[in-house]
Amino acid sequence: MKNAESREIWISTLLESTDGFCSRAALFAVNSKNLRFEGGKGIGAAIAIWKRISGASAPAFQNVVDSKETVVAIGTSGELSDAIAEFLGDTSSKRVFSFRFCCEDCGSVLYAEPAGEAEPVDVSALELLAALAANSWIRKRLWFFRPAELIQIARPPERGATSSHAARGSGT
Repeated sequence: MKNAESREIWISTLLESTDGFCSRAALFAVNSKNLRFEGGKGIGAAIAIWKRISGASAPAFQNVVDSKETVVAIGTSGELSDAIAEFLGDTSSKRVFSFRFCCEDCGSVLYAEPAGEAEPVDVSALELLAALAANSWIRKRLWFFRPAELIQIARPPERGATSSHAARGSGT
């Protein structure tokens, strides 16, 4: 992720990095109570969701945002919201996982789910991945938006005037 040349590549790399840890994954940007779908792995058409989601309609997402801790929920519309549950398809029999991380200007939620009820999700690996993603994004932002290095150019001494450095070094 640290070598990603664009935001899209960074998101794609993050989602590809979930391979082996979960079956399906999605990244949502969180700004206040708004969620925006940023990309997914194993999820149908990459359509954008940008809806106002209240804590009452999406408790799984609201809990992860408020607590800053990993949240495990059942993938029902009551936990995910009607819009997200419809978008993700039938996950009502699965435990789904949400991992929060901050990316300087907004928070993000990495959503993960297993292939089936008995399939594992490697929670520790995904928590580590979320921490690495946040770190790499912050470094990327600093790298992309670093102010140009300035070079200080000193004025040459005026004619006939000795510099204070020369005067000190002369011993007079």
